[in-house]
Amino acid sequence: MCEDLFSVLLSGLLVKRNYSIEVKTINREFESDLTVEKPLFVRAKAPIFKEPDEGRKIIQISNPSATTVEVYTCTKCVTDESQGRIQDLLLIVCGGNSYCYITEKKKRSANLEWKYETWSKSKKYGFSIGYRATPLQWLEQLKDAQEGYAPYTVGSNTSCSLEDNDVCNGPLPPNTKIRVFV
Repeated sequence: MCEDLFSVLLSGLLVKRNYSIEVKTINREFESDLTVEKPLFVRAKAPIFKEPDEGRKIIQISNPSATTVEVYTCTKCVTDESQGRIQDLLLIVCGGNSYCYITEKKKRSANLEWKYETWSKSKKYGFSIGYRATPLQWLEQLKDAQEGYAPYTVGSNTSCSLEDNDVCNGPLPPNTKIRVFV
């Protein structure tokens, strides 16, 4: 029986890849057989946002009206790429007590793509489906913004139609609890 536990740090592994691990023990007096192969999948971890200034939050919400809400996003918190490249950044909105569920996820080659619905489809389902409220270029806009809190008005586009299949920041349902996720 081993008295000491031995561990090794594996470096150079790529995320979203499958590996197999086998272990063999060798010392001056003994050489073991290889262990049973153990599968290992290296998952991509979500980045941890940098903390904003004392007493502040990553996003802050103010001035809610009947159909819009002002969201202030900490630019230095959500654009920090010290843990890796940020591919996309968005605000997901849904209403009521739902948890902004995702209707579909697609796997293309090595990229896992989460698909959020449009405002029009979310509206058809009573906003129980999370929809993307921010434009496709929002990450670049935040990177170009001055450090601090960048405002964004959720629900400001009054010209969205139920036939729209594009990202549209349509009006929020009045008198409804809204959940906003970054």
